[in-house]
Amino acid sequence: MKYHERVRVFVGLLLTAALLLVLSGCAVPVIPNGQERGRQLTAAEQQTLGRQAYQQIVQQSGGIYPDRELAAHVARIGQSLAAASRDGGSDYRFAVLNDSAPKALSLPGGFVAVSRGLLLTLQTEAQLAAVLAGEIGHLAARHQLPLAAPAALRADLSAAGDYAVLLTGLAQGQSGLSEPRYSLAQELEADRLAIDLMVAAGFAPTAVGEVQELLLDHLERFGENGGSDRLPDGHLLSAERLKQTRTYLAERYPGTGGRTDAGELPLPVKQPRQVAEGYALYEQARRLERQGQLAAAIETYHQVLQSAPEQALILTGLGLAYLRNEDPVPARRYLLKAVNLDGDYAQSRLGLGYVYLQKWQYAQAISQLEQSLRLLPTVEAAFLLAEAQQKVGHKGKARDLYLIVAAADRDGKLGQLAATRLEQLKGD
Repeated sequence: MKYHERVRVFVGLLLTAALLLVLSGCAVPVIPNGQERGRQLTAAEQQTLGRQAYQQIVQQSGGIYPDRELAAHVARIGQSLAAASRDGGSDYRFAVLNDSAPKALSLPGGFVAVSRGLLLTLQTEAQLAAVLAGEIGHLAARHQLPLAAPAALRADLSAAGDYAVLLTGLAQGQSGLSEPRYSLAQELEADRLAIDLMVAAGFAPTAVGEVQELLLDHLERFGENGGSDRLPDGHLLSAERLKQTRTYLAERYPGTGGRTDAGELPLPVKQPRQVAEGYALYEQARRLERQGQLAAAIETYHQVLQSAPEQALILTGLGLAYLRNEDPVPARRYLLKAVNLDGDYAQSRLGLGYVYLQKWQYAQAISQLEQSLRLLPTVEAAFLLAEAQQKVGHKGKARDLYLIVAAADRDGKLGQLAATRLEQLKGD
């Protein structure tokens, strides 16, 4: 098969699902709330699943936003709240996701994250503290527990197989993780805990209501389907919730203003504001790409680079758009630059590994695809890695990877193609 024909076939078959993680803009899957499948998990198992889900969320939310000063500031506020909590908050971890949607989430193990888009929506440090306190409240109330263990994948791997650990990661990714859907009662409980925690940490508790007002206004102006009562991560917003928040504040903390020396300071979001216009164009480019307008999308991505030139997520989007447009030379250039800026983003490494594979640079392909799998186990990366290992004569490794893909994607195109490759290897 000629090179350009291979590009068309493999991009259409292998990368479409993977690219949707970057291009779809849909809700990020997180650990389900409520129904438990199977036995009750131990605290250690819950924390392990929380960590795995957090790693998945980071990758599917554009990675970590590259502003260390801002990340440190968020962490300082978060830790000050955690220190005032009953457990002392020694195990809480705070991060900023490179996502334009305003979202905040928390996962077992003390993982709390806010998005770049949310930080641009908030106005003061007290409002940020209110968001973080609410997520700590959800964790303290165990609203996302118990967790369901992912279904085990079975594959007859080699005794000394190098990729057996992939089974666990792919099982986690295939376990049907869904968006948490907090009830009004759960949100009200978290709000009360957040208000109490704000007071204990010295922040103005009225900021809890301020945040709800801001986000309700945001949803009225930008909500999908004519307006929605939920943020993308499943938090319920309503006039009733805001009313209950104000009532609790008035009854429990009348006249409490909280700290004013730091609590009312504006957020230090200088860098996100500087690149906000670029990211708005980036979202437009993603929409064009979803609509199949690749030439217009690529042109828009280039406009983005003028206002946000050193952003790995934007460079990845441009590189993948060139790849889908069957133009591997600029694809490689932009994807390589993205990897050099941020080596911890799975999609740029997946795309770059694909380019190397199609250029018969198998050692480089294997390196990039293995690192992509380490960051986010996907059947797309596992299949491409299997092909690369097969090309260099590592039939045992290729067989193990095809077995894993066939088990993880039994009814899908890649799973069926992996099963075919396994039969071909038997005849070699």
